[in-house]
Amino acid sequence: MTEMFSNNPNDFSFHDSYAKVKADGDDMVFTIERLNVHKGCVFNPFDCDMEADTAIMKISEARVLYFKIPECSMLYPDGTKIDMPALSVTDDRAFESFMREAEKGITINDLIDEEHSIVMEASGTNSFFEIKITYGSVEIVWNNYSGKAWYERDEWKNKGNTEE
Repeated sequence: MTEMFSNNPNDFSFHDSYAKVKADGDDMVFTIERLNVHKGCVFNPFDCDMEADTAIMKISEARVLYFKIPECSMLYPDGTKIDMPALSVTDDRAFESFMREAEKGITINDLIDEEHSIVMEASGTNSFFEIKITYGSVEIVWNNYSGKAWYERDEWKNKGNTEE
């Protein structure tokens, strides 16, 4: 088993990946399933994006700048509509809110790396949310592949679906 490593989150597609999250001092450690490695990554020798079996992403010197839940509406069968305002918290409350949402794991919808900060859209225990995390470094490690990325599989492509 060869350990593969990247310090560039842009080598990956996080769409629909599932993560367990824990805090370790100033670091955050994500154990990620269904993480897809782009074909251009030096450790992906295949001609398509591949799904890593399980990956560990360590974000060192992590600081959650904000935690946001977008405004939404609920429509009940009787036609009643309830609008819920957006929620945004910063500093320690942002970290606490994120960790509460991540208690049972999160599904990552998107992750964008922006020069020592990450913007992540995900869903957790109660809601869809967005967070921004600044960091000193990011390390992503995985040992093997479980197969092609879900959007590279024939059954997905044969449905006429495409994902860029």
